[in-house]
Amino acid sequence: MDAKESRMIAAAVRGDRNGHHAILELYGKQVFEQIARLVDSPLDAEELAQDTFVKAFRHISSFDESKAAFGTWISRVAYNCTINHLKRKKPRLVPFHAAAELYTAHPPATEPVCDEDTDEEKRIQLLEQSIEHLLPDEKALLTFYYYENRSMRDIAYIMDTEPNILSSRLYRIRRKLYKIIKIKQNID
Repeated sequence: MDAKESRMIAAAVRGDRNGHHAILELYGKQVFEQIARLVDSPLDAEELAQDTFVKAFRHISSFDESKAAFGTWISRVAYNCTINHLKRKKPRLVPFHAAAELYTAHPPATEPVCDEDTDEEKRIQLLEQSIEHLLPDEKALLTFYYYENRSMRDIAYIMDTEPNILSSRLYRIRRKLYKIIKIKQNID
């Protein structure tokens, strides 16, 4: 951690508004984007980002730089706020036939996900639509790993688990996405 960040955190621990403001300036966008990838509503994302910082400032004295960088710590607070919010929401119902098809044996990994004549834009759109069918913690793992390029060590800290467990989960999520994409291709 650099000296500027250390001073900023120390000021926030003392309750100094300038320290809080500096943290908001430095991490506000990152936290909002992380949350926005996991929730459907921009208003919910804004509210959860505010809740994240309120909670972070309330518990900032518990930050331990020997365990993680401050950005990783605040991402963990944001992740927990978001997952708790999503758990309180009514779960989405998946049609029975679609759910049953998701859990059948998966085709070999060498089979292409999209036809050769499908353009890149359609494949990206199909992937994004398929990601929406994942559970919140699955979307979070994909977000941290692929969108934010975080290390497995950092993601493990944020999600409060072990890196080797995350590697297995990431593999299962990719298989699940493959199945969802195949189902969507057969429907269209």
